[in-house]
Amino acid sequence: MSKFDLPIPEMPPSTPDLFEDLSPELVRSAREQAMQALILADITRLPTPACQALTDAVWLGEWAADQPVAYPASPHAVAARRAWRNDMPMTASLLTHSGYLPHLDPLPEPDRSMISAHPAPEGWSHPDWEIAAAIYTLATTLRSGLRSWGDAPMAAEAAAARWGRRSTITQAVLDTIATLPHHQSVIMSHGHNARWQTIVEGGLPREGRDDPPR
Repeated sequence: MSKFDLPIPEMPPSTPDLFEDLSPELVRSAREQAMQALILADITRLPTPACQALTDAVWLGEWAADQPVAYPASPHAVAARRAWRNDMPMTASLLTHSGYLPHLDPLPEPDRSMISAHPAPEGWSHPDWEIAAAIYTLATTLRSGLRSWGDAPMAAEAAAARWGRRSTITQAVLDTIATLPHHQSVIMSHGHNARWQTIVEGGLPREGRDDPPR
């Protein structure tokens, strides 16, 4: 059983060898984000290839967070380039065209080149792309690492603490947060289980939530 009492098994990433040296903290974060994404994929009935792409995008994002990336380069762009090189177009499309990367301005030259080479999502059908992009953006933006959904102020503070309040990445995260109501509405409009509407509205029912330690 998952955290939310749904029979959703954990889906391993397609390239597990890449993540053998990840720290326990990043492994935990990747697993929890992926599970949150898979719960939303389940209620929107995304097919298995889409679920695998979501899982791989989350894991690659955490892998990139552990790489020596010098600002203003972004970890998500590093993850996206790795996915394109590994011939994982559905995963690479999520990393390139959803999350905070589309809001990064100005884009470093390597990122501009990557987006120019892949100007639109590849390997996806509509509306699966719209749903998966919404799920990926929501799960990675509001992640808390505490087996529960975070919130917008938490996400904003985490970005500022890591990158600095004036950084372009922090601003991209803030711009992404502003789009979350749209992504939530996409998920709700395709959801088939009203019980989980509270999740995509930004939180868990109180009795199901793990509050952070004081």
